Amino acid sequence: MRSFIGLLFVFLAFSGIAQKALPKFGEVSMEEMKMDSYTLDSSATAVILFDKGETVLSEDLNVSFKRHVRIKIFTKGGFEWADHAMRIQHVSQSVSKLKGSTYNLEGGNIVESKMIETSIFKSKYNKYRDQIKFTLPNVKEGSIIEYSYVLRSTASLLPDWQFQYTIPVVWSEYDTSIPTTFSFRKDMQGFLPITKHEQKGDTFEHFVMADVPAFKEEPFITTPDDYVAKIHFYISELFIPGRPIIYFNESWEKIVKEHIESKEFGQQIKGSGFLNKTVDELTAGMVEPEKKLQAIYDYVKASVVWNGDTDRIPDHTFKKVLEDKKGSSSEINLMLVSMLQKAGLSADPVFLSTRDNGMVRSFTNQVDQFNDVICVIKIKEKQILVDATDKDLPMSALPQRCINGSGLIVSEIGPDWIEITSARSRQVITAELKIDEAGELTGQLTLSYDGIAGGVTRKSYKELGEEKYVKALLEGKTWEVDKSEFNNMTNPSQSVREKHKLVIRDHAQASGAVIYLNPFVMDRMEENKFKSEKRLYPVDFATPFEILYLGKISIPDGFVVEELPKPKVLTLPGNGGKYVYNLSLIGNTLSITSQFSINRSLFTQNEYPVLREFYNQVVAKQAEQIVLKKK
Repeated sequence: MRSFIGLLFVFLAFSGIAQKALPKFGEVSMEEMKMDSYTLDSSATAVILFDKGETVLSEDLNVSFKRHVRIKIFTKGGFEWADHAMRIQHVSQSVSKLKGSTYNLEGGNIVESKMIETSIFKSKYNKYRDQIKFTLPNVKEGSIIEYSYVLRSTASLLPDWQFQYTIPVVWSEYDTSIPTTFSFRKDMQGFLPITKHEQKGDTFEHFVMADVPAFKEEPFITTPDDYVAKIHFYISELFIPGRPIIYFNESWEKIVKEHIESKEFGQQIKGSGFLNKTVDELTAGMVEPEKKLQAIYDYVKASVVWNGDTDRIPDHTFKKVLEDKKGSSSEINLMLVSMLQKAGLSADPVFLSTRDNGMVRSFTNQVDQFNDVICVIKIKEKQILVDATDKDLPMSALPQRCINGSGLIVSEIGPDWIEITSARSRQVITAELKIDEAGELTGQLTLSYDGIAGGVTRKSYKELGEEKYVKALLEGKTWEVDKSEFNNMTNPSQSVREKHKLVIRDHAQASGAVIYLNPFVMDRMEENKFKSEKRLYPVDFATPFEILYLGKISIPDGFVVEELPKPKVLTLPGNGGKYVYNLSLIGNTLSITSQFSINRSLFTQNEYPVLREFYNQVVAKQAEQIVLKKK
């Protein structure tokens, strides 16, 4: 009862005074301190009591953004909210007046612990941004934490405002003050309505969202930032009386033209004449464009190691990149474009936004949406997307970070959009086993991986080493591996293959004269990953994929099959996916085929119920047991 009354008081206080002002820094009430749960979400580890933002844009294009946040911590799971990180532009942004405090009840009194300067850390995040991290002190269950800061920008860009987080928010408000000389486009994302929206005069705007539920992250999404309730601001025009209107929202045609003509981008691709000799040597005697592509791709991949940076514009010349044998994504992939063009192939750069950077809004002509670049090659009317940064992937597969909606082709003939897709990811499991009367299985397991699945396996094998890789494979299993063999762990153009001779105990259950056996010794779908009945945003698998399980199990002499699961075929509408299950007995050998295929990378939220039920039926089918009985 106490927590409900406390929550009610807090909410009424915020809603009642929101017309004037939220509590000032340090004005923490006893009612807030005594809250021990959030009534609207009893599972919440913490709740944002209020989040206040205010942006003022001046006539000289400077921006001042103030933020004040107060959070109630309920359990240890909420301690992570005491750590905060923000990213700012290297040159154009700065943070000042950063302060934070933690409040605890001690002996019936509210005691404040202030954040000290040594708890604030600034570091380079990437070539464009710095990161500022800070940690609030003395956080316990029941604490209240708050922090505030001022962000100043020298560019006329309004910060986005996020209303929704992974914990609930009681009150979130954002005020903007924009001179009439500026015009901004506002884009609201997410699935929650604004509680209140006010405009005062021509310059002031007030946004409020109350009782904001926690964003529940579901499997198979790009980044939560694409789906949380948030408002974006895009500057479009600047009007100064007596002068022509300045349009900030340049056309994609102009943006592409500027990049093609720039020294660091287009001129370097077209120039870099020193590469001609290498290209001629690599493609000598070749006629087929596919062979030229493969030869140049293999050369770039072997000559340069990716340094982990994703960017659009190279910092170094291609000659410097080859000398250093390392480079960023733009330096590697634009050099690839340059060499392909010098080989007479039709190749162009493609700007994209990585999955963790968020979706691209093609209706907003802002090049800063893009943070990566790959290559597109046109051969016989077919467009092939290629990236040369990941040594563990074949040419047909893009890194998963790149697969995010559409990309912008940066070509001399003008801009164009292309869907960023990659080859199907495939896993094949072949089990050749024999079961004895005690239910112990012996034999060989062969695993094969292609596409992104192959890249993930290679990377894991290289990072762990063979011994630790096998140990990780056995984690949680009562297996004994007698011998392991690995192939193509350094050759991405071939399927990764691994073989294990092993003994499997405790998989089958032997009870007297009866053995209960599930035919899946590996990668059985034991639960549905889609737990929520409803979903508000799409399911994004990144690539189509297939898991094929082929098994042969010899049953012991003197045993017969009493129960055998029936065959089953499941399909998704529009050839979106398929599951084929077949189990048969020939002589004393059980043969199983299980083929699970997802043929599309993206399913809308309207398709979710059917997709979820498809998974439910696969889980149920793969749970069925074979019953063996002694004669």
